[in-house]
This record gives sequence, C-alpha cells and structure tokens, in this order.
Amino acid sequence: MRNWGEIERRRATRHLFGGAAEVINLESQTEITSVARDLSIYGCFVTSKTPFPKGTGVKLKITNAKARFSAVGHVAFNLPDEGMGIAFAQVEPKDRAVLEGWLALTRALM
Repeated sequence: MRNWGEIERRRATRHLFGGAAEVINLESQTEITSVARDLSIYGCFVTSKTPFPKGTGVKLKITNAKARFSAVGHVAFNLPDEGMGIAFAQVEPKDRAVLEGWLALTRALM
C-alpha cells in the first residue's frame, strides 16, 4: 500500500497516457497484456493484477492508434493488484522519437 504522505521523487514529469501494453518477462517469456499509463521519458506504469517482481527484466511494447513503441527495461517497483513501474533501459532511436512525440502531444493538451 502506498504511503501518500511521502514525497515522490521522479526524474521526469509523468503524463497521463493510455496505450495497449505488452510486457514480456525476458527470463520466463511470460507475457502480460494490459494498459500503459503515467508515461515519461524514463518509464511508465503498466496496470496488472499480477505484476512481475521488482528487478524483472522485461521487453515492453506500447501501441496506440498512431504508433508503436518498444523498449527493454526492468520492473522498478510493483504494487500488488495494481501494476508495475517499468524503467526503460534500452530504447532504439526510432522508438525514442515515438516516445518524444507522444510526450510532446500530452504536454500540448495540458
């Protein structure tokens, strides 16, 4: 359970986002299909009733109506019955461009 009294310290602003997400555990190849939200240049949150454990290496694919984004990363934290925070570790230049485009669009809508 979250302690709402704690101050969150994030490297970048998170933006509301809704995209279909596929998260694949790199070790077991287990896949979770869900929704990505709270997107930033460094990571995102993926909803899941059964998130992967903290530290799990993952391949992430996020798709919306306009584009597809892929990254390799790891589970930075998990919240049982809610989901997991994923930190991006490897993002190809074409995927970085998609991510930056999505973030620019969400900033423009604020």
